[in-house]
Amino acid sequence: MVTERPSPNPATSMDYELLSPLGGPSVELRFAGTLQGEPVVWQARLLTLEAYAQEAACTAPRNCIEIGNPQPGGRPLLVALDVPAITEGVVRKAIIMVQQYKRLSPGRHAWGAPPP
Repeated sequence: MVTERPSPNPATSMDYELLSPLGGPSVELRFAGTLQGEPVVWQARLLTLEAYAQEAACTAPRNCIEIGNPQPGGRPLLVALDVPAITEGVVRKAIIMVQQYKRLSPGRHAWGAPPP
């Protein structure tokens, strides 16, 4: 478990558990958050857009968050970002983004233009 100093904003805790190694096109991790006002344990996968495009057989991928149905071990969360690799900095920023997304709801949420 990676544990950082407490954040001044309790909604942006940096406690998370890496389930796979950093530095590649994807990483799996677990962290706590909320969804529609209810506490949730996110079973997260962070992917580069390139890895997401290959996995989803998509020709024009966009940054996205996909929230699945609740599972016994937590709530599935997929985050695809236009970054070259999933590093510790990308993990931290993704956690903050998910924890601060005010109207986060189940389903797929995409933003930005597809990369050239």
